[in-house]
Amino acid sequence: MTTGCYTCKDYREEMMLLGLKKRLNNTDLSKDERRLIKKQIEKIEKKMQFD
Repeated sequence: MTTGCYTCKDYREEMMLLGLKKRLNNTDLSKDERRLIKKQIEKIEKKMQFD
């Protein structure tokens, strides 16, 4: 989020991030699924400049 405006795109990315983080709490995930979700989270956080 580099601008001062909060857009629909920002909201959508934020909701995707929250959903992925919630999925990480699922104890039934395999190691591969967990690793994939973490990569997706890192990608979104970097895009949103949360690094």
